[in-house]
Amino acid sequence: MEVLAPKFKDVKSNEYKESDGVKIVETEHGHTFKIYQGSKPDEKPSAFLRETVTSADLLNRVPLYEAATTSEFPDQLREDFRVIMLSSFQSVQDSLLPIFFTVQSTKTEETYAGINKLKKTPGIRREDTPYFVLGTTAKDQVIIRNWGRGGIVEITEDMIRFDKSNEITRLAAELGDSVAYERFQLLTDVMTTAASTTAQSSTVTLTPTNLENMLTTYQTQTDTASSKKLSFNADTLVVPAQLQWTARRILESSGIPGSADNDVNVLKGILNLVVNPLLDTNSSTRFYIGRARNPNGLIYQNVIGPTPETFTQDARQSQVSDDVFFYDLVRYKSRLHYGQGIVDIRYWHRSTT
Repeated sequence: MEVLAPKFKDVKSNEYKESDGVKIVETEHGHTFKIYQGSKPDEKPSAFLRETVTSADLLNRVPLYEAATTSEFPDQLREDFRVIMLSSFQSVQDSLLPIFFTVQSTKTEETYAGINKLKKTPGIRREDTPYFVLGTTAKDQVIIRNWGRGGIVEITEDMIRFDKSNEITRLAAELGDSVAYERFQLLTDVMTTAASTTAQSSTVTLTPTNLENMLTTYQTQTDTASSKKLSFNADTLVVPAQLQWTARRILESSGIPGSADNDVNVLKGILNLVVNPLLDTNSSTRFYIGRARNPNGLIYQNVIGPTPETFTQDARQSQVSDDVFFYDLVRYKSRLHYGQGIVDIRYWHRSTT
């Protein structure tokens, strides 16, 4: 398969042309998606968001070898590279991201009030008393830093000269997969780090009784300073792949699995099930309960958007003279900028297995 320069058709005008802003466009093969090019001063860097990506989207009129003889070659190849990379990036099924609370961040780091924020419980104001003031001290703060994470692919003269589009396609796909997988792994690491969740020492294996006890302990937590009930309610159960079938029987059966009289299963539908195969590496029997998308729980700080940025460096930028027939080297970098962490460990509990 040749890697070819993309060409898009504006849906409203029905004409093929370059996009100079946010438009709904379609390929020559009828696949529609949004394309963002350029950015306004008050906007984030431009992002390219695709609804569908197929191999047909890559077809056009300019072969890779011919495009390499023009000064526009790096830019033409960049769009194809980005399509392939994003297709691979979006194919990674990250089951954890939806349960993280997403924060749009514009700084290198964000600061949150930490675990001791509820040392006191606000009371009702009376005429002769001031309003309660909830303060935050340095020791109460949780800081989550944002980092740029990605990789670089080099397209060499040899790959261009012999039109090694299969190799270019593979490299672009591997980069997209790697960027997505690294984020999935880092989100998993937040949960598996011992200091990030509260351990329930009485809970070992996943059974209906153990899950009931774990939920009760979760709901009856008290503040360490005031002894007030925190009134937490879990809505999500996260398990490794090895436990998914046990979890489904517990959460989806009408009767209690294994009971002599097939008693009513009070746990049916009480929690949303999330299966994370990356947890099996850490422990194939440990499971977690908590509240999804909670601003005081698991945090994902999004800096640049839902998909990676793509950057280009070619011979025009790295050589004194660009009077060459073939450019010696083109580099494409894809990067996500984000941070991840947990604010209050009491919002997520784990078994001790």
